[in-house]
Amino acid sequence: PYDTVRVDNSELMRGEESLVSEGVDGIQEVTYRSTEVNGVVTAYEEVGSIVLVEAVDEVVEVGTKLVISSRGENGDGEFGWPLASGTGTVTSRFGWRSRGWHSGIDVADAYDSAIYATADGTVSYVGYMSGYGNLIMIDHGNGVETRYAHCNEMLVSEGDEVLRGDGIATIGMTGTTTGPHVHFEIRVDGTAVDPLPYLEE
Repeated sequence: PYDTVRVDNSELMRGEESLVSEGVDGIQEVTYRSTEVNGVVTAYEEVGSIVLVEAVDEVVEVGTKLVISSRGENGDGEFGWPLASGTGTVTSRFGWRSRGWHSGIDVADAYDSAIYATADGTVSYVGYMSGYGNLIMIDHGNGVETRYAHCNEMLVSEGDEVLRGDGIATIGMTGTTTGPHVHFEIRVDGTAVDPLPYLEE
C-alpha cells in the first residue's frame, strides 16, 4: 500500500487539507509455504517477496495559517477581541519583561467589564490556577486554545459550548496582578504564541 506524506502549507488555514497528488498502490509478488496434515492446512508462512512496481506516495498539503484576532467590531479574523469592541488598552505584551516570561497580553479595562469568547469552542477549564487566578480555557479545535485569566465572575462551566462574542466572565484582579485586566493567551499545540501582531490597534 502507498503511504501518505503531509506537507505544511502556510497559505491554507489551520485544519484545512488539500490533496496534491493521489497515491498509487504498488505490486508485490509474494511466495508462501503452507503445510497440510491429512488435507488440513496447519501452517502458513511467507518465505519471500519481490516488489514488481513501487508504490507512489499520496501527497497532502496541511494548512498552518492562523489568523489570531482583529479588534474592530469584535474582529473579522478567525479570533475576535476579548473585550467590547473598541475598548481596552494593551498594558503588557507577549515575551520577556522585568518580572519574567509573559505568555500572553494584558488588556486593561474597568473592573467587572465583560470578557467575551474570541471564537467558537468548548470550555475545557474553569477554576483557579496559580498566577492566573480565576481562569477560563476554551478549546477551539485543531490544537488551538485560548485562556482568559484574572477573572472576577466566571459565567461558564466546563463542557459548555460557546460562540464567538458570548460573555464568559468579567474582569477582575485574581491571581498575580497589579490592576484590573484580562490576561489573554493563545496556545497552539500547547505552545503560547504572540497574539499582538494579529490585533488591530
